[in-house]
This record gives sequence, structure tokens and C-alpha cells, in this order.
Amino acid sequence: MKAELQEIASQFALEGAITAIDSLGEGFINDTFIVRTAGDAPDYILQRKNKSIFPDVPAMMENIRKVTDHIRRRVAAAGGDPRREAMTVVATRDGKLYHVDAQGEYWAVSVFISDTIAYNKADSPELARKGGEGIGKFQAQLADFTEPLAETIKGFHNIRHRFVQWDEALKRDAAGRKKELSEEIGWIESRRGDMLGFWSKVEEGTIPTRVTHNDTKINNIWNVFFCNISGNFDFSSAGNIIDGLF
Repeated sequence: MKAELQEIASQFALEGAITAIDSLGEGFINDTFIVRTAGDAPDYILQRKNKSIFPDVPAMMENIRKVTDHIRRRVAAAGGDPRREAMTVVATRDGKLYHVDAQGEYWAVSVFISDTIAYNKADSPELARKGGEGIGKFQAQLADFTEPLAETIKGFHNIRHRFVQWDEALKRDAAGRKKELSEEIGWIESRRGDMLGFWSKVEEGTIPTRVTHNDTKINNIWNVFFCNISGNFDFSSAGNIIDGLF
């Protein structure tokens, strides 16, 4: 596997010679590795993108490029350091945002931001606040973003579509547990009107479409005490801010 990873990583325009590739993190969707390099060259994040979850990886990577390029410009304009305050996507040697290996798997690379901390849970009010500030900063940096984005997972936050799936699942009762979950089902049903009413405002345009992160776990915010969003942008797409926070 190490030789295969070395071959895959070598397809990208990395600075410095590769000295090691090791597994990184606790993600459930993508396979993530850290690529160590020699000398003063940066280290890198290498990810196998899960094409079962993201059926259009090229469109997803184009979303990421558009969003991160915009944030990098905003950071630079504010006198910040884009290499530390924004995700830097690394292209392949032939200029693509991803590499497809012999098995048809998609791989992408970004610069690893050193001397940062990722928390798996917000176990203090201070950390929870900083996480919220980070997401707020992300939204503010993209408030003037106007480029179109692809929908990476169809209907991901479409509440009307989700209720259709919900009704079908209740009708099937595939696991035979419906009768044991009347309280939980009732909790959702009591909110059906409010949730669909909210979605109607999205459909009507009363609630505007914005860039949303859509995966705002605390461990997707690196360097949280500086409120920098430099983590996982795979779910980023057009949406509304309220849905995008959950």
C-alpha cells in the first residue's frame, strides 16, 4: 500500500521529496493520509474521495477550488496569510484538481497546515464559541461570492425531499421498529409544518441562496482559536445558511 500511495502522491505538484506517508485522522467518509516531505517543503494531506458518497468528484473539487480561491483572496486583502488561513488545493502535474488511479478511485491533495489543533468535540463553552465564530467568519468571507456551485449530493438539504424519504421509510418499516418509536416519530411529525414552511421560503427565494459549509463539525475547523476554516470542504455547495450549519 505504501508504494501505491507513493505513486499516487507523486502525481501531484508537490514541493520536496516524499519521505513518508501515514494514515491521518478519524474520518468515516474519505481515506486521509499525511505526506511528509524533506527539508523546508510543506507536508501535505492526501485524500481518497469516496465516490459512493460524492458521485461527481470533479464537480466537488471545482466547488472547493472556487470557494478556497475566494477565501484566499479575502485573507490576502485583509493582510493575512493565505497559506495558514485558508485551504490550499494542490493540482496534479498536468494541472487537474484530482488524480484517478488505475482502480478508478479519485485522489486530491491540499497543503497541510502545521502547528494547528483539530478538536473532535467542543467540550467547553470557549471552544464551542470559537467554533461558532469560525463558521461565522467562513460565511462572512463568502458573503460576496457570486460564482455558481454544483450540488455535490442531490437533495442533501432539501427538506421536502427528505420528508418524502421519511414517509417512504415509515411505510416500509424495514426493521420492524416503528411501533417502538412512536415518541420519536411524533417529535418529528409535530415539526413537519414548520420545517416545510421554512423550505417554502427557500423555494420562493425569501431565504436567499448562499455558499454553505454543510459539515460544520468542530474537527472541520483547524486552528479554531484563530477562527480559521481550513478543514473539510467536500460538502460545500449552494444552500441556505440555516441548513448549512447542521
